[in-house]
Amino acid sequence: MEKINLELSQMLEKHPIREEKDKYKHKYLCFLEYFVKKYSPDEKWAESTLKLYKEILLTETECSCSDNELKKLSKHLFIYKIRKWKFVTYKYCIYIDILFMNAFFNKGRALEILDELKNVYSKRSYNMLTSLTEELYGGNSSGIYSQTEYMLDCWKKNKAFTSSESNNVFIAANMSAGKSTLLNALVGKKVNKTRNEACTAKIHYIFNKAYEDNFNYEWDHDLELNASYNILMDDNENNISDEIAVGTSFRSLNEFKGRMCFIDTPGVNSSQDKDHRQITENAMKNLKYDRILYLMNGQNIGTDDDRRYLGYICDNYKGDIIFIINKLDTFRSKDDSVTETIGRVKKELSEIGFKKPEVYPVSSYAGYLAKLKLSGNAIAMDEEDEYEYERLKRKLSKAQFKFNEYYPENIRDMSENIAQGEDEQLLLHSGILSLECLLFNK
Repeated sequence: MEKINLELSQMLEKHPIREEKDKYKHKYLCFLEYFVKKYSPDEKWAESTLKLYKEILLTETECSCSDNELKKLSKHLFIYKIRKWKFVTYKYCIYIDILFMNAFFNKGRALEILDELKNVYSKRSYNMLTSLTEELYGGNSSGIYSQTEYMLDCWKKNKAFTSSESNNVFIAANMSAGKSTLLNALVGKKVNKTRNEACTAKIHYIFNKAYEDNFNYEWDHDLELNASYNILMDDNENNISDEIAVGTSFRSLNEFKGRMCFIDTPGVNSSQDKDHRQITENAMKNLKYDRILYLMNGQNIGTDDDRRYLGYICDNYKGDIIFIINKLDTFRSKDDSVTETIGRVKKELSEIGFKKPEVYPVSSYAGYLAKLKLSGNAIAMDEEDEYEYERLKRKLSKAQFKFNEYYPENIRDMSENIAQGEDEQLLLHSGILSLECLLFNK
């Protein structure tokens, strides 16, 4: 399976057959199953999408047809049953579903499927399917598929999204810098573990999806298209590769709608230093990405681990890099200076060899809590999180700790224009919104 499938959003929220009876939906799903088994045997995307459809559309999720039943059903379903179906245009819905599961990125296969249906549909219906196929793969809209309006809209959003250029950001940091919390803050959901001991020697890809469909995907040996919190947090022991990939719709106040992938790498100063370092350095040399985001722990600036890692990056990477200092919200007004710390970091980076380094502050934890509140997902916050939310909201309202003020003027203006409401101020002051503007619009 190609990772780009993880950027596709589902079209189940308003699927036309959701309100039908299970008996009807069972026939519909068996028809889909026939095409999955014929055209996509052993393909993770098709099998997992069919599984998700059964899980979401059926009251009782058991839906399994024998091969003979599937073949028999495929021959007469539309010929003998279509007149008894509530909506005649479901035949176009099911065709879109078949192509979504088996041929979204493969028009040649779509035409093979269309050819098979030639003997199933009437000539008029077949001609309409032919027109629909051209519309799905880039042709003009015919405007004759009223029952499929929602599905066509979803398909076209997915098609436009996956056809655009991807923005890939390589995340580098030593352990304890708060890298996982930063990623959770940027995504707006907890998709990464945050405890040091949970770190594994794997590259994590986190993909934005075309639109919010309320499903989180994880490809970790198995492909789960409705991954629970436990699945996201637990590594699959059967995955012998050095990769895990997640797909979800990023939550943001930013108007950004494009493709984004965060490439999360193991910290190279862990107890498994040798494995982590080798995987991370190989990824840095061989993967394709647009920039590096290097995260530092504001509580522990200038460590030998950071200097070694930064020296390696300086010697082996000549592209765009953004340096982020995390956890500056722990500073005390009387004892510490955010401005002086940023200046010191810039001086040290210049000494290592970086020219005119861009250095900005964030509070990843504050940004993450703000995203949870703004998304209405306060249920994910425990009592400690609630306390920290209120504490950070007060602290980051002070001039010294308004981290958005340390970004370039155009980014400050952009983030302030986005965060107009009182409830959005913590996200603004955390620096996460400004960092999003920097990454998403660069």
